[in-house]
Amino acid sequence: MLEPVNPNKWLVFATVACGSFMATMDLSVVNLALPSLRQSFHIELADVEWVVLTYLMVITSLLLPMGRLADLVGRSRLYNLGFVVFTAGSILCGAAPTIPALVIFRAIQAVGASMLISSATAILLDAFPASQRGQVMGLNGSIFSVGSMIGPTLGGLLLTYFGWRAIFLVNVPIGLLGMVLAFRVLPRWPRDIAARFDVAGAALVGLSIIGLLLTINQAQRQGLSSSVGLLGGVTALLIALFVARQLTAAQPLVRFGLFRTPGFSNATLAQAMTSLANSSNLFLLPFFLVSIQGRTEAEAGLMLIASSVTSFVMQPLGGWLSDRTDPRYVASGGLLVSMLGLWLYSGVNVGWRVSDVVLRLIVMAIGFGLFVSPNASAAYRFVRPEERGLAVGTVAFIRNLGFTLGTAVAGIIWTLRSVAQGQVLGVAASSTQAGVAGLHDTFLILGGFLLVGLLASLARPSPGRGRAALEAGQLSDVPVAID
Repeated sequence: MLEPVNPNKWLVFATVACGSFMATMDLSVVNLALPSLRQSFHIELADVEWVVLTYLMVITSLLLPMGRLADLVGRSRLYNLGFVVFTAGSILCGAAPTIPALVIFRAIQAVGASMLISSATAILLDAFPASQRGQVMGLNGSIFSVGSMIGPTLGGLLLTYFGWRAIFLVNVPIGLLGMVLAFRVLPRWPRDIAARFDVAGAALVGLSIIGLLLTINQAQRQGLSSSVGLLGGVTALLIALFVARQLTAAQPLVRFGLFRTPGFSNATLAQAMTSLANSSNLFLLPFFLVSIQGRTEAEAGLMLIASSVTSFVMQPLGGWLSDRTDPRYVASGGLLVSMLGLWLYSGVNVGWRVSDVVLRLIVMAIGFGLFVSPNASAAYRFVRPEERGLAVGTVAFIRNLGFTLGTAVAGIIWTLRSVAQGQVLGVAASSTQAGVAGLHDTFLILGGFLLVGLLASLARPSPGRGRAALEAGQLSDVPVAID
């Protein structure tokens, strides 16, 4: 059993919080910069998406391999290296001369981010007792909210007065602080010397994700052409090969037996749908505020603070509630509130005032804040310590896959619905009228994804039923509950 060697748990939390803050702030800032990058480099929506898509694609492709690598080399070592790579990537992004160069340097940034993300939750789970896991997940969620809170405000000011390069260089001092903390504070947990790295599985999962995103991106450009169909077929084959590899590998990146753990599959499906819907919203809002309404990035960033402040308050509350009641009801209630938020967004109007946008941001953030910590707490409730690396890597992979697909899916849905609405209204698909009508349809479709997540969340077993199933031996290959 892998246990920490006398860690100071709150110093460990502070170190992990530094990485969480940096990664979240970077993502929220870059989303806000997309309209400016599109205008500065005179490129199409499908092209500028790759500044975000590449980052998310590389992270998602590497989360499972990095989760296993963390078991091989030690979580602290990998987390330390993550700060180094992410900071170096940020410097390169700030100096990028072209969009292709920026995309490549974003990939380097993402390698560092994958090292941080794959190790962070497992480090916290090891450092804190079960009775505090909901609390610490909620507090870590609040750090994400602080990053999201500061990111749009700081990013809007940097974009308005210093240009897009500054939004990457601002990561450097934070990354340097994180390096110092990680090297000095994190305990040296023992490595799993029996673990083996699945090279074939790592290659297949990466190629599958690349193929999936290319298929969606090309469908956005070409529609359902024969070349898109061929690309989709190749991607489906790669996914099938990955699944087959994981079922036969001695030490797979994904242990499918984990999905028989009570509530684990429910939590991962609910997380995937929530990530997809929320990343779509984060991708679409800057275009509405800046490109359609004509606001400055600084003004848009200030408006987006409402979401982060609300999440900062709600995520610890969600964690506190999950420690004291059935997490499925707290998480499901959060998804229901988020669905209400997307329904409110579907009434999108070019004449929306600041208060109209802020109200919807707050509703969405309340729902998301109530969902995150209880869902994470439920996912790991019955996972034993030595498999936390695999479990955390799996959930992080599903979460980031949802975020990655959300950006691509939002782009294609908005594009297709704008074209369709333009034909109905007799205006160009690129017109403001068609764009707003397309957003209306897109928000309703995103609400359908959340409905799937809500049903999965409600269907998960209660803590008592899950423990009873394990004690009765109904799930013989599932690890015992950790209390």
